[in-house]
Amino acid sequence: MNRRLADERCTPCREGERPLSGEDLASLCESLSRWKLESQEGIARIVKNFLFKTAMSCAAFARRVKEIADREDHHPEMSVEETRVTVSWWTHSLRGLSRNDFVMAAKTDRVNDEIR
Repeated sequence: MNRRLADERCTPCREGERPLSGEDLASLCESLSRWKLESQEGIARIVKNFLFKTAMSCAAFARRVKEIADREDHHPEMSVEETRVTVSWWTHSLRGLSRNDFVMAAKTDRVNDEIR
């Protein structure tokens, strides 16, 4: 987990802000562990699967990520199965990635570390 990113807060996007690209994007991608950069419908996002031993720990993880997303006002797409959660972050208003997505990915990793 990238502790520095996990301690940051999400900030509102500024008018005219563009999605991350180039070296900025590469650097932030490298700062996370096992998050994959993907494109869906031409929109870049970061995605990670989290596996759990029990359905209860899986549900607890998903609930905690949702609580943090609500506090930060930045929400993921989550797919919750019996013992697996897939989390995707991207900034809808930018139709791509912002620093907020990497902050939230780091916070998601922190939740995973706490649940385990």
